[in-house]
Amino acid sequence: MLWFRRAFYTLVLVCLTIAPGHSVQSEERINSYNLDLDVQKTGDVIVTENISVNIENIAIKHGIFRNLPVYYPRDNNRLPYRYKVIAVHRDGKRERYKISKNGNTYQIRIGNPKKLVSPGPHTYQIKYRVKNQIRYFADYDEIYWNATGTYWAFPIEKVKVVVHLPTEGFVQQSAYTGYRGQSGQDYSFEKYGQNYVFKTTRPLKAREGLTIALGFDKGIVDPPSRLDEFQIWWYNNGSLVILGTTLAGVFIFLLNGWNKRGRDPAKNPVFPRYKPPEGYSAAAVYKLKYNIMSGNNALKALIATLLGLAIKKHIKMDVGKKKTIITRISPPPDAPELNLEEQTLLRLLPFKNRKIVLDRKPNLKFTKAVNKFNKHIEKTYGKAYFSFNAGYTVGSIMISIGAIAIAAVLSHGNLSPLFWGLIAALVIVNIIFLILMPAPTRKGQDLKQEIDGFKLYLKTAEQGRLNAHQIAEGSPPPPMSKKLYEAFLPFAIALGVEKPWTKYFEKTLPEIAQNYHPSYAGMSAGN
Repeated sequence: MLWFRRAFYTLVLVCLTIAPGHSVQSEERINSYNLDLDVQKTGDVIVTENISVNIENIAIKHGIFRNLPVYYPRDNNRLPYRYKVIAVHRDGKRERYKISKNGNTYQIRIGNPKKLVSPGPHTYQIKYRVKNQIRYFADYDEIYWNATGTYWAFPIEKVKVVVHLPTEGFVQQSAYTGYRGQSGQDYSFEKYGQNYVFKTTRPLKAREGLTIALGFDKGIVDPPSRLDEFQIWWYNNGSLVILGTTLAGVFIFLLNGWNKRGRDPAKNPVFPRYKPPEGYSAAAVYKLKYNIMSGNNALKALIATLLGLAIKKHIKMDVGKKKTIITRISPPPDAPELNLEEQTLLRLLPFKNRKIVLDRKPNLKFTKAVNKFNKHIEKTYGKAYFSFNAGYTVGSIMISIGAIAIAAVLSHGNLSPLFWGLIAALVIVNIIFLILMPAPTRKGQDLKQEIDGFKLYLKTAEQGRLNAHQIAEGSPPPPMSKKLYEAFLPFAIALGVEKPWTKYFEKTLPEIAQNYHPSYAGMSAGN
């Protein structure tokens, strides 16, 4: 049975040899990689790559990818390659391809994604032009080319690179093999007239490549034209030009806008005024003075309005340390008329059984009513009195963002300290004018000065410092009374001077003040 055992093992060996995935022939690899570099008189290079590949539908199913670098180093900067694909063939026939860019990779995706390439050997030919790829030195010029790249995930059996010059004029040559950054010398070099041939002397492993450099006499290739030199200069400096021009333009634009619209109108000297601006509520006075109606900043306007409603006998407030109860009451026939903000707030307040209880638990309905009240004040006392001049600032910010985005693209990764400095300057200029640009209108400024004069009266009346200003005002301050105190108290709350105003009341009418116990006692907006 020995002959049978030998025959069986022989049959198994044959099957393993021819079975897919076990044969040396079935390995996906690049059998040969031949390049022709046709150097043009203009400095452009026409590259023809013939890549013979063994395909087994394992990693290579629909075709191959040719990854080319997007940038090349020059003068401590990164400049972009300018490729133009001329033709792509497979086995002598035109083949479908698609170009995409991803980071530092310019990828030519060859093949139909809906069709498999038949297993076996195939030859791909890629022909493309690269603009102005000659390196110019003082004594000679040079073509430096990463022939295969180091992107291939397959071994390469052999590489051949033929460089064609317009005329003969060889000076020097060198080449490097191995992984990226290595400088192996596994190559040979031969010269045939105007043709110069580099060949690898060993198979390259996956991710290994061949880079060649060929120096030749000056004059064989034309020097860069003015347009070429400008393009190189623009690649190096275009992003800085964009940022610098934008910085200057944005500054001039914002400065001009600030001079036209952002400067506060001229102010007159402030003298005490013995009454608030006619027709304006305490909440309106707060908005016109401080121009803030959001968050805790708007509490004074709210409290001043609630206080006005309590004084005019439309609500009663019981203020405690842990709980406040607001009760809706029927005003007496002789109750003062409500102003616009008091009417609005009274309409918005979410009374339930004529009461609102405020404690440490969130009251969403009350909060919603307050937000609507604040929006009413913003809308009523907004544009006519104060302008943010947003057209200038928003326009400037949009222009700056666009310029930064364009500059980032044009920088090609050359992010110098000057690049970041110009961006920082753009940001700072926009922030400065974002602060400076908002300004009151003439009407708003005049009202603000009236408010300042009224605040001065409320704040200093108790100190007896008004006599010096009585002549400018034209008349002495009104005599203090309980009615006057209550009428002006909401304004004092809104302007943060309720303490000196109350001291003036207590100092002028001590007996009335001592027996004064209003329904809103205990409520304070703070200073």
